[in-house]
Order: sequence, then structure tokens, then C-alpha cells
Amino acid sequence: MNFMVSSAFELHCKGDLDGAEALYRQVLAESPDSPEGIHWLGVLLHQRGEAAAAIDLLERSIELAPDNAAWRNDLGNVLTEQGLLPEAGEAFLSAIRIDPNDGNLWNNLASVYQRQELLDSAASALEQAILLKPDFAAALQNYAEVLASLGRESEAADYYCQAFVLPPYDGKSKKMLGIAHYKLGRIDQAAEIYRLWLAEDPDNPEAVHLLAACSGENVPARASDAYVETLFTGVSGHFDSKLVDSLGYNGPALVEAALSRVAEPGQNLRTLDAGCGTGLVGLRIKPYISHLTGVDLSLSMMTHAKNTGVYDELVHEELTRYLATQNDRFDLVTMADTLIYFGPLERLFLATAGALHASGLLIFTVEDEERSPEGFSLAPSGRYRHGRDYILNVLSASGFALLGLEPVVLRQEWDAPVAGLVVTARKSSLLG
Repeated sequence: MNFMVSSAFELHCKGDLDGAEALYRQVLAESPDSPEGIHWLGVLLHQRGEAAAAIDLLERSIELAPDNAAWRNDLGNVLTEQGLLPEAGEAFLSAIRIDPNDGNLWNNLASVYQRQELLDSAASALEQAILLKPDFAAALQNYAEVLASLGRESEAADYYCQAFVLPPYDGKSKKMLGIAHYKLGRIDQAAEIYRLWLAEDPDNPEAVHLLAACSGENVPARASDAYVETLFTGVSGHFDSKLVDSLGYNGPALVEAALSRVAEPGQNLRTLDAGCGTGLVGLRIKPYISHLTGVDLSLSMMTHAKNTGVYDELVHEELTRYLATQNDRFDLVTMADTLIYFGPLERLFLATAGALHASGLLIFTVEDEERSPEGFSLAPSGRYRHGRDYILNVLSASGFALLGLEPVVLRQEWDAPVAGLVVTARKSSLLG
């Protein structure tokens, strides 16, 4: 690049387009076939919105310097912005033929294919880009979008997470960074993120709970009231659609099906929906009930439960404390996706037995856990899991007779099934 072109380019980089253009044109007046002068004037005219003139100049510079892959890439970018997608694709392909090891070129080609809805071709190009540059955030993000469009949601989630955990970290939620590491199976890294979050915000209940879940340190007997309340603050408005539509949540339907096996509609059961949330269970089981009480720690969720119109009473209280004050009151207690916030269940089930009439029913779901010697564990997701042998032992010790225990799929997490159990038990009449 000669001195005058270099001077023009310096002005160009500083944003002095008028000064740069004047120098570029002076270069071309003296050397009409200067490839650099022609190319960078073309780029400048593109910046000024003079697309047709820019394309002419960029094509002319390539004729003069046919082995310059970067210039072909510039042409491809301008053609893409103009919506000339087949021509842009050919420009990127011609650049790749010169420099097949440039991941940026493959990513740019993939973007053209995406816009043409040539998703398989886009996926292949992005695979090559990522092979060449494994930490190429733009390519990872684009590949995730293509995979999602192809219906490969679980794989897409992996690549979204791989892109998200790359620096820079400014402005990125510590919670979401931790969740992304968890999704990728990087539990130790997730724990480190939560440690940083806790150092920045020592009283944050989510940081405390999720650090315990991923580190195994200071694991609480149950999720704190503050954690549960914080978790659902601000999400209640779209909670049902996210849980049911996006995650395929089956809990309310499983509870209803279990209830239908041991009771008849119109049986007028006085019922407690324990951890009622937005009221998904109440809506399903109302035909069996004469009086329905809901209890939950999230006021925002309970507002939506109230709007269903099916609850006769809604109580903002921690569940075990509430049950301990409701002696011999209910015929049925349901707990759908509630026990994921509890580790040991002994106190809760004893309180439940006390709140039920003789021969009262308990129907609940749990996430299945068969590996923990204690019979339950806090998973890196932040949810507790419980094993069937543990469930059976605690039910028996609490005065319940098992009526049914069925392995089920509770929901989808990252497009993978979450194994669970739906359990039906009856309070022993011997307990009164």
C-alpha cells in the first residue's frame, strides 16, 4: 500500500470519510488501476450507502487482485446487505477456495445459506467454521439457531450455552452463566460462577442455593423461603406457558390421573393443593372437590391461582408450618412439583398425615433419585430428587399405606426427559 493510500486508509479508519474519499480519488486519478485505492474507495462508498458504485469497485479490485480472499469477503458482505444472496454466496465460496482455513468465511457463507433457508448447507458451513475456531462465538450462536430451526432443540441448547459462556462477561447474568455451564455438564465451573455471584451479592438466596447445588457444600434441608419466593418473582405471568408448552410439564395431568384411580368426580373432597403455584393442579382436579385451599410461598404465583376462580382459600405460608396447624382438616393433599424444594421429607409427611382425616389421600410427584445413599439429593439444577425406597420408608414411618407408585416423565429439560414418580398413598385409619 503506497503512502497516499495509507494516509487515506488512516483517515478512513478515524471516520473522516470526506478526507479519505478525496485522497482515494486522488490516488486513482494518478494510478487508475491501484487495487488498494479501488477496493477501499468501494468500501467507503458502501458506508455512504452508494451500494451499486461500491459493488462495481469491489469487483474491479478483485479482478486486479484475484488471490485476495479478504476482499472477496468484503464483496460478499456488501452483496449480503443488498439482499443479493446467490451472488454473496459465490463471493464467499470464492474466498474459501483461496483460504479454506478461515472460519470467518465459513460463518459468513452460512449466514447467506440461513437467509436462503438452506439450513443443511448452513449447518455444514458452520460445522466447518467451528472446527477451525472452536471458540468462535458468532458461529456457535448461528449454529444453535440453525439446529433449532431443524428441530434439533437439545443440540441447539448446547451450542447456545457454549456461545454464552465465552468472554466477554460484562453484562451477562451470573445466574445464566452458571446455568449454561450446568447444561454443558461443567458443574465445577458453574459452582465457581455462583461463588463469584455470592461474593458480589452475599445475601442473594439464589446464589446461596445454586452454589450448594453445584458444589455439594452447605446443602440445606430444604430450599429457603427466600429462594423459592425469589425464584418465582417476575416469572409468574408466563410460568404456565413456559412449563407446559416449552417443557412439556405433566405434573397436573399425572396428579389428576392418579386421583381418578382412587376417587370419583363429585366426591366432594376437602382438598389442599400444596405448592399451588398458578393453579394448574386446581384446574384439573376441581370436579372431585367441595372446598379447595391453595398454599404457596410466592405471592405473585398465587395472584394467578386466584384468577383461575377454582380456589376457595389461598394461603401465603411455608408448607410444613402451615400443615402443622391444620389438624384433621383435609380429605386430600396434592403436591405436584412441590417436593423438589425439600430434601428430607420426614417432618413434611408427618405434618401432612396430621392435616388429613382418617383414610385421607396424599398424591404427589418427585424427581427420581436412585444413586444417593441418603435416598435424596440436591441436584445441580437446584431441585431435590428422591428415591423410591426412601419414599416408601418415609410414607410408612409417617402412617401412610401405599396405593400406587408409578415411574413417569415429569417434564423435558433441555429436550431430555426428567424421570420422576407419581405416588398415591392413604393415611392409615389406625392413626385416626
